[in-house]
Amino acid sequence: MSALAFCLGLHRAGASLQRKLDEDLGFFHGIGWDDFVLMSLLDTCRDGVPLAQLAQSLRISPSAALRRLPPLEKTGLVARERSGGLRAVLRPGGARLVREARETAAAICEQALRGDTALPTAAGLLERLATSPALRTA
Repeated sequence: MSALAFCLGLHRAGASLQRKLDEDLGFFHGIGWDDFVLMSLLDTCRDGVPLAQLAQSLRISPSAALRRLPPLEKTGLVARERSGGLRAVLRPGGARLVREARETAAAICEQALRGDTALPTAAGLLERLATSPALRTA
């Protein structure tokens, strides 16, 4: 298998997983996968996350990270604070919701990967790919 074929397969698998997660997280919790990922990150940092760090962790531009906040702010799940720069903070309702949604997401991921003995090897490969110097951007 070529590197390109692998990356195309990785994209296809990711798209299938995201579609299912978007569907179930939306139905049961009113959020999509991208919102869940953002809120999960904020849930690990009680004092909030600086916008630049949030963007870096999500592997998106700072402007893209900033555009993702208003819908979550309007529903009271996330807030922006200006303490030493712009920070995104998970509000109590958002913390409750992301913890409930985590059970749904975990169940879907478990069903998709149940019994796969290659999981540790695949996890290592994904980490190497995510941190590859060849994929760094300016």
